[in-house]
Amino acid sequence: MVISQDLFDVENEVFAKDCEFIEKCGLDDMVKHKQSDEVFKVFYKKDDKIRLLRVSNMQALNRFDKLKGAMTKIILDSGFKPDK
Repeated sequence: MVISQDLFDVENEVFAKDCEFIEKCGLDDMVKHKQSDEVFKVFYKKDDKIRLLRVSNMQALNRFDKLKGAMTKIILDSGFKPDK
């Protein structure tokens, strides 16, 4: 899957192979491209294609505000030491 546009269609097979869900709640599904780690919002179509909209990193992070505490714990557990 070559990604050069912000809004584009992909075949179902390509989508299933190249993307993984990071948030799935029906109308606001978000996926991550497995190789580039770019985040996309999913729009389903009826013609065996899926439309993806590139989401900026800031928009993607804002979607996970409720997980900030968990994310901080994961970062600190990884050995990261913040400056004091």
